Amino acid sequence: MESPSTSGGNGGGARGGSPGSETGGAAPTANGGGPAAEAGSGGEGGEAGASDGNSPTTFPDGCADLDHDGKSDCTQTLVENPDFKLDVSHWEPETGVLIKWDAMDLLTGHGSGSALVSSTKVLDSDGDFLATASQCIPVEAGKTLDVYANVRIEAGGVPGKAALSLWFFRAADCPDESPSDVYVTNQVYDTGTTLTLSGSKEVAPQMSSLRVRLGVIKPFRADTFSVRFDNVLVAAH
Repeated sequence: MESPSTSGGNGGGARGGSPGSETGGAAPTANGGGPAAEAGSGGEGGEAGASDGNSPTTFPDGCADLDHDGKSDCTQTLVENPDFKLDVSHWEPETGVLIKWDAMDLLTGHGSGSALVSSTKVLDSDGDFLATASQCIPVEAGKTLDVYANVRIEAGGVPGKAALSLWFFRAADCPDESPSDVYVTNQVYDTGTTLTLSGSKEVAPQMSSLRVRLGVIKPFRADTFSVRFDNVLVAAH
């Protein structure tokens, strides 16, 4: 096993709306359109942004250990390009979202980068909405997924939040239809610090694929709001 080292910080606390809702507000919507799918069976939101007082661990391969199990997250995660070392390949923005590589690494000291995800859509409507960049992966029913990611929101400008959203599908390859099950971590909005989103969800029967969504939440009427994401861990057990 590679010897880990520690750097950076993951302070901050859980903030935002009720678990199982994509926005935590009344009449949540996805993609700025119709109603968002609510959490299904077992779809309660997990803990988010909690700090256990320990510095995040990094390994010689440049990867984090957000779940503190003594193993490099890059050897465990189910997603491609989890640490955005060179680019944002494998992550696809939905309509009204921009994603680009950013030189700021959220665990300073292992020199890669992060994904800057920006929600740009503006609508004359009350409330907040969640917009995402995402990646589709296969999953196995009955497995439990532990999910983590580092996020950072800069101070000033639009008031917004960040979350991880999981959309589960019965068919393979995340077909372009409403998901059969949804899970959302709690939301964070603390600014100027690196936070850790986390949660856990059992894959329901008959589910075959999962869209892992890097969620940016802002008011409909607000201008562009951006969140940096890094070190995305989706581990099955």
